[in-house]
Amino acid sequence: MPKQKFKTGATVRVADQLRKSMAHFPKGFVGVVRGTYATEYGSFRGDEFKKYSLYVIEKGKVINTISWYDENQLRLCKEQKDWTSEIEDFISRS
Repeated sequence: MPKQKFKTGATVRVADQLRKSMAHFPKGFVGVVRGTYATEYGSFRGDEFKKYSLYVIEKGKVINTISWYDENQLRLCKEQKDWTSEIEDFISRS
């Protein structure tokens, strides 16, 4: 069974270059893994563990969520942080 490369809560950086079909997606930002397509909706084909939903971080705050980035468009950040309180604050504002 496939498994996700980045765990929920991991701090990642989105690539500076995305494929043409994702030209409208933000790129080159730091985000926090919210989950994969499989964790949100289930796995049907097997590749759903490689598509990620992220919390968008700006100036130390969660400002938005965006989905679905491919696993190969993300890199694990060296510095990891517990974003729980920032995520809870974002959810309470939403």
